[in-house]
Amino acid sequence: MKASNGDPRLVVLGDLNTMGMWYPTDRKADERVPAALELEALAAAAKAAGMKLLPKTAPATWSNPTGTMLGDLDHVVASEGLAIAGPVEVKGWQQLEGSARRLFIEDTSDHGSLALAVP
Repeated sequence: MKASNGDPRLVVLGDLNTMGMWYPTDRKADERVPAALELEALAAAAKAAGMKLLPKTAPATWSNPTGTMLGDLDHVVASEGLAIAGPVEVKGWQQLEGSARRLFIEDTSDHGSLALAVP
């Protein structure tokens, strides 16, 4: 806190599993919450806490090996006052095609890596 002159800096990144969820209510046992609505709620919660959901260079950060299922599961939330150089870079299977992509997903990770520069 001293190094930031009383203005805290925080970066939260990783797999937040924003794929939509089953939400029990009094009216329905399992009402589906769309992933887009879940992301809107995440952005709103971040804003209410003085933070922001950062944009990324790829819309999908997760894939099954065949590429038939994609998800925007991984995110970065950062303090509003924190300077970030450009959007969050998503790297990994997203830069590959065909069998190279499938092998990367099967052998390395089905999630892309998130990279950002904080000057």
